[in-house]
Amino acid sequence: MEWLRAGSPCIVVRMAIIATMATKKHDVRTYITLIATEKIQLKRSIDEISKKTAPQLDSIINAQGAPE
Repeated sequence: MEWLRAGSPCIVVRMAIIATMATKKHDVRTYITLIATEKIQLKRSIDEISKKTAPQLDSIINAQGAPE
């Protein structure tokens, strides 16, 4: 499964591959586990992006002033 996570940068592509694999195996538990894993990884990616962009967004907001 590591190739699946590392090889496809687009989450939509990964989800499509997971869905295809799960339906071919007819194993719903595998499908649910893989989707949960993707959700956790996506959350981590969003958190990392937020940490990197939060200071930049704060400086932009401070430079523009508070909305009226």
